[in-house]
Amino acid sequence: MPMVLDIDGAAGFYAVPPVDGTRLKMGDHSFSLAGDPDLGRAADAAEVAGLMADCGRRLRDGGRYRVASVGTCFYTVEPSEKFIVEPLGVAGWVISACSGHGFKFGPLLGSAVAGAIDSGEAGDIADWAAGEQR
Repeated sequence: MPMVLDIDGAAGFYAVPPVDGTRLKMGDHSFSLAGDPDLGRAADAAEVAGLMADCGRRLRDGGRYRVASVGTCFYTVEPSEKFIVEPLGVAGWVISACSGHGFKFGPLLGSAVAGAIDSGEAGDIADWAAGEQR
């Protein structure tokens, strides 16, 4: 499988297996909705310890893994992690495939928006993209 994602009420954990000489990547799938991406951010020791504890709980022999490097990143994310796809006037659309999932869902959302543009009807695309049914 290309990655492991395990989100429960306490934490979100992901692991991307090593491929073609890359290292195992593990991450914390949680969002603070704070910070300034122009300023950068470093993970503190408590965050790294929490991630390693999650690794120990979720992966076989997880306590044997050691940290080789630490990095952080900022994601565009809506507070409930819903995708935003909405017409913007008559000439444009706002599309946000949030929280790092754009690489997976961008083509699907783009296709849906292209269909809406071709038909001239937005329909329920905003609700569909947000995972809401009405």
